[in-house]
Amino acid sequence: MKRNNFTTVIVSVVLLVSVIFSSLAAMPASAATVTSDSSVSSGWDCATPHIDVTSIHQRGQSIGFRWNRVIGASRYRIFYRDGNGTWRNLGDTSDNQWYDHDLSRTCKGAIYTVRCVSNDGKRFISGYDAGGVGTKCWYYSTPNVEYVKTVNWNKAYVFFEGNPNVINDGGRFQIYMKKGKNGNWTRIGSTIEKWEQTPEVRTDYDGKRYYPMCYRAVITNDSVPYPGETYYYTVRCIGYANKLLDNGRVGYGEIFISQYNNSDEYYIHHAK
Repeated sequence: MKRNNFTTVIVSVVLLVSVIFSSLAAMPASAATVTSDSSVSSGWDCATPHIDVTSIHQRGQSIGFRWNRVIGASRYRIFYRDGNGTWRNLGDTSDNQWYDHDLSRTCKGAIYTVRCVSNDGKRFISGYDAGGVGTKCWYYSTPNVEYVKTVNWNKAYVFFEGNPNVINDGGRFQIYMKKGKNGNWTRIGSTIEKWEQTPEVRTDYDGKRYYPMCYRAVITNDSVPYPGETYYYTVRCIGYANKLLDNGRVGYGEIFISQYNNSDEYYIHHAK
């Protein structure tokens, strides 16, 4: 009788193990991979960090973003997804924000995700957002001043070449002036109009090809040199997007979307 009971127990254990293995074999592969689940029920030490889409902002040619601080995590690893769909490591930080300064990513649009790692950086301790968060930086080639022409004592023309997509994308060109080589660049008012399109095809940072447009900016009054003075001029692209405000918050406003030419080549000298 005891032998029969023992045999029954053995058979029951074998059947139970068989059922367990059968269930594991039938489990979809995706169930065993990392998901975007923010819980720790999957066995991770920490919850999944999530990039705050409202925190995405542009600082010149860089894209910045933040994510929530995760309890139990003091180190985060940032990834971007390449053209083949592979996540590439950008680096680690103990902070909860990151700036990507690479124009090849920021201007063409990049997708980012964040993951918690152990203090020694050798082990992942959280899942990650498999879909990631997409961003794009608006940045254009530097406008080049071609020449400056004086009309009279209080009127002059600044001819410059720029990417017409600046205007097409809702941005604008802004003229700056400085008095003498050691002066400070100051924004000045102007009336800008299209002059002529150049025949050369060029490629901007975002990979788009364009025909540069020559523009004529009309400047007047105090923007034209007084007798005996030399004024220098440069042009910069201005746009509107999310930017980091002085109070540390993100708000919509004016941002620079190009570099400027600090050369002393283009100027007007008003002789006495």
